[in-house]
Amino acid sequence: QVYHGGTHLVGFWNKFIVFPATVQTIEFGERSRYSNAPMLHTRTKEGLGLHLSVSFQYKLDPEHLHDLFALTTVNYEGLYRRIARDQLLEAASEYEGPQYWLERHTIGDHMRRL
Repeated sequence: QVYHGGTHLVGFWNKFIVFPATVQTIEFGERSRYSNAPMLHTRTKEGLGLHLSVSFQYKLDPEHLHDLFALTTVNYEGLYRRIARDQLLEAASEYEGPQYWLERHTIGDHMRRL
């Protein structure tokens, strides 16, 4: 059962497992204060080197917290980071270099839908 903020009676030898109820950010980049993962490095479709700084936000769904806890206990952020990195790198490698200048919004929309 998921409890929200407030006062709740918990018996002895029991405790709450705390998950954030607010929006969380994962940032791949080199801003040391804000980044929690290194910048992404991949290649474009024709093999040119590509360095990406990407950030996104997510919010945990209270209705699925039990499933998330069963899968990862409280170490879910590492899993989210790995899945996001893999999906973003795969999507980034589908485009050619000039497309990043000419179709930047299209590529961004594609990555947002992941």
